Amino acid sequence: MKLGTLAYLTFYTPTPEATTNFCKRLGFQTLLQEPESTLLTDGTLYFDVHRSEHTATALSYLVNDIATKIEMAENLQLQIVEKSHHHAIIREPNGLNILLIDSAIMPLKEFSPQPISLCGSFSEISLETDDTERSTRWWQNVGFKVTTQGKTWCTMDDGRIKVGLYQRGTCPHKFKNPSLTYVEANMKERIEELKKRGVQFVQQEEELGMEGHAIAETPDGQYFFLFKT
Repeated sequence: MKLGTLAYLTFYTPTPEATTNFCKRLGFQTLLQEPESTLLTDGTLYFDVHRSEHTATALSYLVNDIATKIEMAENLQLQIVEKSHHHAIIREPNGLNILLIDSAIMPLKEFSPQPISLCGSFSEISLETDDTERSTRWWQNVGFKVTTQGKTWCTMDDGRIKVGLYQRGTCPHKFKNPSLTYVEANMKERIEELKKRGVQFVQQEEELGMEGHAIAETPDGQYFFLFKT
């Protein structure tokens, strides 16, 4: 089962203005402003900041036939937590919600990725897991393939976006599911510029013991891993 034709991220938040302003400080550009949502980009992905009573981050996909996708998900016995005639929400084993939405509702266009934000190049959605093997099998069932792996971690790709799985407790830094990982060779300089813009960090290189590494946090608690390559 392939999840969809285009992947993007959705930030559900009761304070979309604060989240949008944070993303702008990172260097994201606004593409569309509506009363209940704002569409932004970092040059590599779309980000939909959506007003909601609850805070959550979803990996989102456009799909051409939502009914067929729901049937396929049911046949695979995936956990479907919400569904309608135009969308479905699947929950993967580590708590990440995956939003499948009819492409007629969210008519986004493919584009050639070119990083524009101070975060640099988007690398992956990072997830901590209690069972790396089980999580790997789950993601393989929805079209992801293993690209690299070690004893306690695994990186997977479906041609739309990458997901990193890490055995809980093995990463030497703070972690929340999901976290968004960005990498760049000059990340140290980028982090210094982000500090000047007022971006808040929950961990910096002094605490992490790794030069050019830091973790930024949105007002809602979403982690951005900014790592030097």
